[in-house]
Amino acid sequence: MAAIVLRDPSLNLVRIEEGDLAEAQGVFSQSAAYHRLMLGKAADPDMARRCFQHPAPRLPQGRVFKHFLAIAAPNAASEFWGIVDLYVGFPKYSIATIATWLIRENKQRQGVGSAALQAVEAFLRREHPAVSWLDVTLSDDNLPGLKFALRNGFSRTSSWERVSGPDRERLLIRLEKRFVTT
Repeated sequence: MAAIVLRDPSLNLVRIEEGDLAEAQGVFSQSAAYHRLMLGKAADPDMARRCFQHPAPRLPQGRVFKHFLAIAAPNAASEFWGIVDLYVGFPKYSIATIATWLIRENKQRQGVGSAALQAVEAFLRREHPAVSWLDVTLSDDNLPGLKFALRNGFSRTSSWERVSGPDRERLLIRLEKRFVTT
């Protein structure tokens, strides 16, 4: 059963455990537009398990923390509306990198993503007070993701990378957001 790590009036952030992977996979499966855009196909049926089992990156100095979290309904920690996979302390101690950010398509454009971002920031302030930056890398053709990030205080950096995908070349753009720690 998922453990609540942050309660908010509009949603909960919960730590995904092994027993929650079916519900987490539902978020991946019900985010079909993202998977078609990025992969040209539906989500792999074991995507949640792969994210859950993927280890945090290793750095020569310092520790990287991994948080595989669900964005859940405020009255039911087991009803997942979205997924956020964070690496805290990567690439350096003051940065939390968003590796995965998905909201079920039937919950998009209802304020869930923005409320979840605020909850993630509150969680980071409480659990990792040295972190003052959020970092995300998005594909240049992920217009909904880019619009969401810019609307929620992220700024484009000068860091980008051209990568070859299965169907075409993409430009990966790094964005960052500074948030105030208390």
